[in-house]
Amino acid sequence: MGVPVNQIFAEAARPVVSRLGSVRPHLFHIKEVRGHPWPSEDTVHGLPPGGLLVGREFCDEEAWEPGERDAMISWNRLVGTPDLELEVEPDALVAEQPDLRESDVPPPAFLRFLKSLAAETGTVVSYYAAASFGGELDFAYSWVFGARERAFVFQSPGMVRELGGGEGPRLMEGEVIVWTLRHHGLLLRTPYFAPHTLEWDWSKHRLSGPTAVSR
Repeated sequence: MGVPVNQIFAEAARPVVSRLGSVRPHLFHIKEVRGHPWPSEDTVHGLPPGGLLVGREFCDEEAWEPGERDAMISWNRLVGTPDLELEVEPDALVAEQPDLRESDVPPPAFLRFLKSLAAETGTVVSYYAAASFGGELDFAYSWVFGARERAFVFQSPGMVRELGGGEGPRLMEGEVIVWTLRHHGLLLRTPYFAPHTLEWDWSKHRLSGPTAVSR
């Protein structure tokens, strides 16, 4: 089993960091990728202007393995107002990917918090989750909240299903991580994302203070 990923992506803006103050120990600001050991030229990528704010790892408490509790945080720590409507409910995503279990996807309250965070700060906020086995994706999905709400879910290698955005489900070429980060202004040429590799040292990117954010 590969290392699971359960992360929030956002702009490192002061209003965003302020709203996420209760989970600040789990926030990281990636401002550079220089010095990373890229496996090939086509995997090299940059970052969005101002870098990328990452919250990790938000997931179901029952999914935690022994020794992981310091790194994990329950997605129940972030709860949005119940009157905010989601365009893509978790059940709809599970229906599109049979390998997903109910415990693999976040509760609606967590997604409503991210949706309200995006609306109130005028930024793009997303949640990305993935797990692999034997080097192959077991599942991958994301919700992206910006001008429109969208969700992406892995269907097969090189194919993704997009939901929301005011349209019906549609099948597209690509990878979930690539489509997700595109909405943050980061264009990946391949699904390779340096912070999701074993070589990445998260301790060097922990959010350190008020001057660490972009605006």
